[in-house]
Amino acid sequence: MLRRAFLVGGTAGLVASTSGASAQIGPPGVADHLSATPRARLHPPISTSRVLPAESVAQLAALTLDRFALTTAMGGPAASVGSVSIPISTVSASGNFDALIDVIVAGLAPVPTCFDTGNSCLVLPYFEKISSAPNFLARYKVWPEVVEEPFGARARLVRGAVAFSARNVNYAIPDCVFYACIGLNGRGERTANFGSGIVSPWPQVPGFGEIKMPFLYDRQFKFVEINMAATKDVVSSTAAVRVNDASEITLHRSEPNGFTMFKILPGKPWMALKPSAVNLGDWKTGWPGDIEDPIAMIDTGGGPVFLSDPKNVFQNSHWNNNAKLPEWLTSASHDCHATAAPVSVEFSDGSQRFSYAIDTSAWPSSVRGLTLLACKSCEFMFGWPGMNIGGISALFNSILVDVDGQRVGFKAKT
Repeated sequence: MLRRAFLVGGTAGLVASTSGASAQIGPPGVADHLSATPRARLHPPISTSRVLPAESVAQLAALTLDRFALTTAMGGPAASVGSVSIPISTVSASGNFDALIDVIVAGLAPVPTCFDTGNSCLVLPYFEKISSAPNFLARYKVWPEVVEEPFGARARLVRGAVAFSARNVNYAIPDCVFYACIGLNGRGERTANFGSGIVSPWPQVPGFGEIKMPFLYDRQFKFVEINMAATKDVVSSTAAVRVNDASEITLHRSEPNGFTMFKILPGKPWMALKPSAVNLGDWKTGWPGDIEDPIAMIDTGGGPVFLSDPKNVFQNSHWNNNAKLPEWLTSASHDCHATAAPVSVEFSDGSQRFSYAIDTSAWPSSVRGLTLLACKSCEFMFGWPGMNIGGISALFNSILVDVDGQRVGFKAKT
């Protein structure tokens, strides 16, 4: 079981605060769920204080309720369409961002959860709330044992329908397995996390079996396409929080064209590929070189590329455009160097390659920030050799997850 290795993902703790007090925003349920979302693990929190301004939480709550109103007024089942479009909200500050997807259970108010490719299962924050819904036990099955969800909270395992605020159709996964918390996680919070990564093998709960990525429980749509909105709409490079809902995921029945697909690396706790190169401008760095079994974590949130550089490849005269180390970096990372220079990343599986460039020079100066953070020992790699592609990579690529085929693919944005 990979539970301990799954201490990753999440968003920044969406807590509204005015003079240190939590603000209740919106109707009962929505603000509670927003404040329950756990802080990031695969990447730093979007706010170093882990507290968002009350107006940002209010904006998120309003977006959630607007989408819910449109969904409840919409007719037509998902069986009538070839794809399903589901909006995701982004929250950004200090050059990092996270995404939130609304989850609807038992007809209750939608629960904003972190859309997290660094986790592979759904965790909802309050079992006591969903279990109080009318006819809950007639519609949902509850595993009798109390278990621990991947982020450390005591929880119940539930099986039943999970719905979404889709743009174009009524959509639900009719028989989804998920955790629902009955206590606090290891950080003293209720977990609200939509694990959208795929791993092999899947984590198991003794006596129950495998717990899988939510969309794998839907047999209609096999492919999940992740598309972040334009950088100017998503990213805030300052401490000012930016909220936007122009990003989306699209569920497809068949594989869309144009993606270079790779099998994920088996036996890893995160969805990961094999990195074959990370170059800086025109400099061919030679990284990862002879690093044993390096991985490239596929993270659709966060900020710059993170990289472990145990042999100090990036500490030489070729390093250019040195940038100030970010404030969210802690003493757990050692011998670090940051840059805003163009970076290129390459994946390879021995038979094919895919490379893309990260060049922010054309971005508005207000959203331009770091492109790469290289450390001899990087805290965001959790002792694993390799790199995290960073949320910045999702701004330059569309990402496709083949949930059945255990593959992930990339297509450069034009």
